[in-house]
Amino acid sequence: MPALRLRRRNGPPSGGPLSLCRLQCPPNGGAGQVGIDLAITDNLMLNGAVNYADVDTRISTSDGQSLGEAKVDPLTIGGGVTLRF
Repeated sequence: MPALRLRRRNGPPSGGPLSLCRLQCPPNGGAGQVGIDLAITDNLMLNGAVNYADVDTRISTSDGQSLGEAKVDPLTIGGGVTLRF
């Protein structure tokens, strides 16, 4: 089965097997973030953060035909060092 590529377009759809359909992808989910800042000395600080998003969507055509679900759950982890001089 060929991969289905979705992209946002302006204007009427054209080309491909879904050329007469508009795709509907209403998203639902949530997001959260946790972080910390630590002052090691007066001139040295460390920080870190974790971000998570729960994004699920059902993909269907404008006539109601279900094409499946898309689940995107990114987790990002970041950190930093601050040196004041």
